[in-house]
Amino acid sequence: MKIKKICQDLLEMAKNIYSELGGGFNETVNQNALAIELRENKINYLKEVNIEIFYKGNSIGTDRPDFVLLASKKKDWNLTEPIVLETKVSSKLTNDNRQQLKSYLKSFPHNKNSLLKSINKGILLNFLKTEDFKNKDEESEKPKIEIEFWSYVRDSNEMEIKFKLPNSDD
Repeated sequence: MKIKKICQDLLEMAKNIYSELGGGFNETVNQNALAIELRENKINYLKEVNIEIFYKGNSIGTDRPDFVLLASKKKDWNLTEPIVLETKVSSKLTNDNRQQLKSYLKSFPHNKNSLLKSINKGILLNFLKTEDFKNKDEESEKPKIEIEFWSYVRDSNEMEIKFKLPNSDD
């Protein structure tokens, strides 16, 4: 799996969406636009699939991650395992967002669906909620799109960040 390429491609798709829609729309609007981008880029996915949440081995409810990206033959991705993709619309990604992703990644192995059982990687994609309206003389600008790629380590119940856009090299 080529993490950097996946994140860069998702960043381009998100930039296309933000360029046309701008800020201010809710998550659902951006998710629906992203679904169109994914289809146009021939990326297989499930949208808002129900996953079971367990406590002491008992199912206690369901939750719905935004997308599950499926194994795909997209050029340069080499995606052989599914990845959860959670979208946000905010001023920046927060620990609350990361906790939500961790909760999904922690729950997947307990689900009966063999496709979902194996998911241990996730992406947070944030669309800037409010556009920056500034003077031309101002240099600082918030990134319009943020992406974080995380891996969940079941043995330690910890998440490890694998890649982030924009990063300090951009």
